[in-house]
Amino acid sequence: MSGLKSDKLYSLSCWNLLLPDWEPVELKIPLIARSTTTIEVPLELPTGIYHIQLVTSQLLPENLGWWCGSGKNDLPENINEDRENYCYTVLGNSESKESFVEAVNQLNLDFNVQQLQNIILSLKNNKYYFPEWLDKDLFLAKIEGLLEFLQLPKLIQPTLLIKPIEPPLPSLVSGKWYLLNVRAKKRESFIKYLKITIAKNKLDKVFLDIKVPQDYVYGDIVLVNLTNFKIADTYLQKIDYFQSIERKPLPLEQVSRMIGNQ
Repeated sequence: MSGLKSDKLYSLSCWNLLLPDWEPVELKIPLIARSTTTIEVPLELPTGIYHIQLVTSQLLPENLGWWCGSGKNDLPENINEDRENYCYTVLGNSESKESFVEAVNQLNLDFNVQQLQNIILSLKNNKYYFPEWLDKDLFLAKIEGLLEFLQLPKLIQPTLLIKPIEPPLPSLVSGKWYLLNVRAKKRESFIKYLKITIAKNKLDKVFLDIKVPQDYVYGDIVLVNLTNFKIADTYLQKIDYFQSIERKPLPLEQVSRMIGNQ
């Protein structure tokens, strides 16, 4: 950073979109020596996608832009299932703006319209540092969609809550189901290596179950029931014939359809 004055106290206010109802993280900037023209401030922040402002007591906050240093599968710690779903709608490039708005409503999050306008402007002015996995244009579309929704008349807003609340299906096991893609015609070999990895590393409390969909159209797909996505993903990346895992858990109805209640 440059242009800071030596006789003023500065800090960075870091607001996390994954935890929008939490107070921004404050990073204090040490006093600047008169001879210093630039200063580096390490962004040692928890998992998140942050909008950062430069704050001083005598001036309005200055928007510095967006920053993310997390991996695409990283989530904040100690969050519940509804919060996880909200985070997936933010992080997933395949998630629609409608899914994001619905997740916001599910948590009853209170966003400030003026704040959204400011952070949208930062993105449009290309003030951001994102890793390659995070698509800036899709990310911007979600936030713009939320702003449009919040600016609708109050009587119209509830119509976006489309999905009725239905009684959940009984869970087959206590973890969450995820979909894996494996190399073509290598599913049986992959499952063999997966079971060896589970036994060798004592991962039976992480991988609770493995299922194979019945229909031939799912020939390169494996379903796994996990209690810890991050640990499981670390080991899956090392197994032969593994290609990818969907970050968002599958609904139980979809699992039941795919495995035919095996």
